[in-house]
Amino acid sequence: MKNKASNFNSGSFNADNSSEKLPDDSPEIDLEINQPGPEEEKIIAAQLDSQVLKIIKIITRCYSGFPQLLLLNPFSSELISPTIFWLSCPVLKEQISRLEDQGLLEELTVYYQNHSGFACQLEKAHQDYARLRRKLLSPADRERAGEISQNLLETLLNSGVGGIKDRGGLKCLHTHFAHFYAGYANPAGAEVAVRLNHPLLCRFCSRY
Repeated sequence: MKNKASNFNSGSFNADNSSEKLPDDSPEIDLEINQPGPEEEKIIAAQLDSQVLKIIKIITRCYSGFPQLLLLNPFSSELISPTIFWLSCPVLKEQISRLEDQGLLEELTVYYQNHSGFACQLEKAHQDYARLRRKLLSPADRERAGEISQNLLETLLNSGVGGIKDRGGLKCLHTHFAHFYAGYANPAGAEVAVRLNHPLLCRFCSRY
């Protein structure tokens, strides 16, 4: 997988510098619509076992050329979801699920609760995620969401990574890694990245 800058080493966090001022210049993702073609749509549907998606663009492809990370419309007739970055790669999803089974989510949650620097960085990640989701919502989307329920509208506008509202914990590792892999500063996603062992060449999706 492609290398991304991180202040973390596997199993050893060093983000507990609460006096460090976080930058305000988080990268802006290119929102130009670049939807997959028919063949890639078939692959993605098989990867996710679902065709109910409104894909804005494929953000990354794996070394074998298959769709890997997607940017989704948070409000559409196909799907309403506060999660806008979706991993489609089955191998990455499986490996991250294994990390969760090994207790990394609980480990990071404890670290978050006890280290203010890490918590500050993660809160910044939540804010970035919500800000991007708001950019993806048209005025008509917001109006329709509010008509469905005010709770839905609030979730779409202000919830953090993957729709999390309780800032006392972390969402699933897949959502944090997807946010990080899309080019955003997410300390939880960065720690997942250094613990992954994703093959450079993978033909898993070729069967689709």
